Amino acid sequence: DVKITANEEKEYELRGGSTLLSSLMGVEVFIPSACGGRGSCGLCKVKVTDGVGQLLPTELPWLSEEERGDQVRLSCQIKVKNDMRIQIPEELFSVKQFTSKVTQIRDLTHDIKELTLKLIEPDSIEIAAGQFIQFQTPEYELTDEPVYRAYSASSPPSVTDRVEIEVRLVPNGICTTFVHNHLKEGDTVTFNGPYGDFYLR
Repeated sequence: DVKITANEEKEYELRGGSTLLSSLMGVEVFIPSACGGRGSCGLCKVKVTDGVGQLLPTELPWLSEEERGDQVRLSCQIKVKNDMRIQIPEELFSVKQFTSKVTQIRDLTHDIKELTLKLIEPDSIEIAAGQFIQFQTPEYELTDEPVYRAYSASSPPSVTDRVEIEVRLVPNGICTTFVHNHLKEGDTVTFNGPYGDFYLR
């Protein structure tokens, strides 16, 4: 058992051994990760001030010299083995996990589907134009564990009871294959968000 202290005031006790990204997700602290934790996007950066080892080769391409000196790490690459102290943007504490129902799947082109996700719990969301969500793909033939992928919301901010996303089919893509070949209207799906500071002001 280990303890993660975030921003010097919030403490989370959890079982060690997993990545910092998935460990935080387990206590409902959601760090953005466009690649779903594969170390190929560099989005899941956090400042780790105590309780972590040396920089890993998989982190180096994504960190500037300034970030390395400022104790910034990729949360999807480092494992939680000891008590840790981290710093993350305060707005991430307002990110929520949503349960939703797929009320419509619409073919926009031969390889793009539009999903309408009607919120169940919580039943409303405030999302700015330009922000994104992380859609959870459950276990199925291409993955033995749930994975997340990032999708921009295409619904207007005035709509608060549902989120629409556009999903283009990527050959052998874990999430896109699930959406295009397995997901059905009426299914219940999970996502978290909103994320992103590149939004309309």
